[in-house]
Amino acid sequence: MSFTGALYNGGVARLLLACTLVLAACDPVPTTVLVDLSLRAGDPAPVALEVRVYDSRGARSTAHKFPQPMLPGTVVVSALPERGELLRVVARGLDAGGRITTLAGRQVGSLAGQQVRVGLELAATTADADGDGVPDAIDDCPQSADPDQPDADGDGMGDACEGGGADQSVDLPDMPVADLGSNPTRCPDPTLVICEPFENPNISGALWLQNIDNGALEVDQSRSYRGRSSLKVTVGTGSSSSAGAHIETPLTVAQTSVYTRVFLYLPSGQANLSLQLQRVEQNVPPYGGVALEMLPGRQLTAYTYSNGPQVNTTSTVIFARDAWQCLEWHVSALASQADGGMGGVLTLWLNGQQIASRAGITINPPMEAMVFGIETGSSPTVPSFSIWYDELAVDDQPIGCTK
Repeated sequence: MSFTGALYNGGVARLLLACTLVLAACDPVPTTVLVDLSLRAGDPAPVALEVRVYDSRGARSTAHKFPQPMLPGTVVVSALPERGELLRVVARGLDAGGRITTLAGRQVGSLAGQQVRVGLELAATTADADGDGVPDAIDDCPQSADPDQPDADGDGMGDACEGGGADQSVDLPDMPVADLGSNPTRCPDPTLVICEPFENPNISGALWLQNIDNGALEVDQSRSYRGRSSLKVTVGTGSSSSAGAHIETPLTVAQTSVYTRVFLYLPSGQANLSLQLQRVEQNVPPYGGVALEMLPGRQLTAYTYSNGPQVNTTSTVIFARDAWQCLEWHVSALASQADGGMGGVLTLWLNGQQIASRAGITINPPMEAMVFGIETGSSPTVPSFSIWYDELAVDDQPIGCTK
């Protein structure tokens, strides 16, 4: 374990601090995470700064301390495993006595062979109920102090909340979970803007609007990832050459960053068609948006539509059948454009692993609605088939597979 590198202030050529965190005993790889650090206006400047990185099993390194930091600056996290994974990065501002005075932390998905960037703003008011130096928003056990965040089974609930040892739940990125198992729903979740478990037979309620064309929507108790039921989406029940069945709701998170996470089940024995699974879209002309689609070969692709040249990103990973899969999608936008439009990045994760990313999306005017379900077309008719959705979540921060 060694620490080398540099932290610069706002791109100025003057060297301020050294930090490249080497997190694995392996040859250097280009997989890196740049962490832009800043201090909230009015909060005390730290005498020292600590940075620590965690993965799904706990701390990946000891906390590295920098004396007399000058902020803003950038920490480079390198020598990561040559694969995509969900990490948590924590920064702590310390006083002369080593006490935490400001705190920041968030999740970030690394991408094999590429560089991703995340921003952290240290603040004195960042919630840390158990005082372990990990913000509540990303703490795997926010009621019990566990600064190393040990999680033997990697299920997102720390060992400190499981009686000090591993539980019997299944780590989704490694193996799928059988239907109707013992996993309880984790909704509602106060840290998420939307957390929908599909436990209520009334799909619409106060949140969702249904839209059905040659299809059906139902809460199904024969299959679930968590809880007692899931949303069964069926299309192709008639003779039409197109079909769709989806739920939609207004977009209530900031345009700058929209994350959606859902557990999907695709059974075998069904036709290989292009299936639009999710989209965020405009409610006014030109009715453009960004869509997530499964191709006939079961690869996942995300793309813009109805707003000039199409921008897309496609994964070579094949979506598995007959098993629940955790799918997360990120639309990162720049809401500060003078015309109110959007521009940013599309990113896809499958079972916690980042599988595709593409920059350069532009949508104008901004998005107003989110849509989940199936839309497809075929000739001369769409054969009847179904997929299942469970534990749908929406937020402006990374969600992962454990919430």
